[in-house]
Amino acid sequence: MIRAIGDPDTAAGLDQMRARSPVHRAGGIRAPLLIAQSATAPRVKQAESDQRVAALDAKRLTVTDPLFPDEGHGFVRPENRLALHARAEAILARHLGGHAESPRTRRPRRAMPRRSCATADAQSSICPRL
Repeated sequence: MIRAIGDPDTAAGLDQMRARSPVHRAGGIRAPLLIAQSATAPRVKQAESDQRVAALDAKRLTVTDPLFPDEGHGFVRPENRLALHARAEAILARHLGGHAESPRTRRPRRAMPRRSCATADAQSSICPRL
């Protein structure tokens, strides 16, 4: 592990860790950033995410950082996935142009009228495309 990420007990190791750390590379970020964080994630702690956000804020970069208090590592709850995707869609629309819908304002899909198979091929049970 020390060879892969650096030895925190040596100056060279600390330099190696700093060179790879997102916190120390915030100045290189130019595009708006979305950092989604799960409050109970066992692998990436909320404090680490907060450090990244603080570093980006200090450099006056655009960062959106939703916190999901009821998630672990990954987003498994459908309502949280929808909220995260809606947030990403809004960010993309704002910065790249285009349209984004709020999940609360989406209209239900209209039911397609049923097609009559009266004109279907007698050899097939497939309705022809209209």
